[in-house]
Amino acid sequence: MLLTAIPSNSLRPDTALIHALQQSGDYDYQKELMEGHFSIWQWLWEHVSRYLERILRGVKYIGDVPMWVWVLLAVVVLAVIVGVFILRKRGLFYRNRRMEEETADDEDNIYGVDFDKELAKAAAKRNWRGVVRLRYLQTLKALADANRIDWRPSKTPTQYTREVTTAPFREMTRLFLRVRYGGFAADEAMAQQMLQWQQQVVTEGGEA
Repeated sequence: MLLTAIPSNSLRPDTALIHALQQSGDYDYQKELMEGHFSIWQWLWEHVSRYLERILRGVKYIGDVPMWVWVLLAVVVLAVIVGVFILRKRGLFYRNRRMEEETADDEDNIYGVDFDKELAKAAAKRNWRGVVRLRYLQTLKALADANRIDWRPSKTPTQYTREVTTAPFREMTRLFLRVRYGGFAADEAMAQQMLQWQQQVVTEGGEA
């Protein structure tokens, strides 16, 4: 068998071609393995940009406004909506935590409670919701001690209004139910009103 002679110059590398291939990003396989600089946000933005580019290809203006202005405006509006949503959620969580703190260890029991001490502590913290609740329970204790009501843990506040039919006590019960179970916010004026009603109830000065 005869072997065809190979030209000697075919074994020489084409340095110009190699350099061109090295500069081309299409053959930079090492880049695919570099995960340290990977950003999910960059990846997402690139895909969103490509998607918008396909949709808006050839559309440069809407009316007299450049398309990029509309896109930027949409992004800003979306960011504002997301920000407002997050702030509202934070506010909701904050209110829930505050209510939990105010209602911690606050079973509606009238015995074994130092009402004067607890009322002073709640007022010092400006916890008017706690003041309203404690003032009502203190009134129930006074009525029970005077045998004007048959206090039982299973009874509802409304049941006591059938035993004590004074207008101030009905108003106390109504406000207590709104604040304690209705989620209404209490203020210092409500706390003062509860004190006035309490004084009328325990002295029997508010008969309907």
